[in-house]
This record gives sequence, structure tokens and C-alpha cells, in this order.
Amino acid sequence: QVAVFFIPIVAGFFYKRKTANGGFIAVLCGIVAYAIWEFALKAPYGIPSNVFTWVISFVVYFTACPMTYKAQKEKDKLGA
Repeated sequence: QVAVFFIPIVAGFFYKRKTANGGFIAVLCGIVAYAIWEFALKAPYGIPSNVFTWVISFVVYFTACPMTYKAQKEKDKLGA
């Protein structure tokens, strides 16, 4: 499902506070959101599962990256 990877990849090109953990969390949440929307809920209101997945991935990515950015920056500082 391309929708799961679309937001983390495209946002990763332009977002200054990107982290690998933020992208990974967004992909995992996108997979879960897709499965729930498509198979459990049967795409209610006629909203396609890829659109719902994009919205969830967008929100999760731009929430998870700032939360993990400081931890990643401190980890890099300690390792250097």
C-alpha cells in the first residue's frame, strides 16, 4: 500500500526536524489505520482507505518527529 509510505517519504525530503523513529512510527500507524479502515470498518462514508491513511500518517508523522527529534539530537551529541 503506497499510501502508508507516501507521507513519511515526501515529508522527509522537506521537514527539518525529521527522524527515522518518527517515520517508522508513522508507517506502523498507517498500516494499522489502513487495516482497520479497509477491513474492519469497510470504508465508511465512502472515504477511500488511502485518503484516510494519508491523514493518519500526516498527523502521526508531524507529531512523532518533534517528539523524537530532541532525543535523537541528544543521542547524536553523546555519540560524537
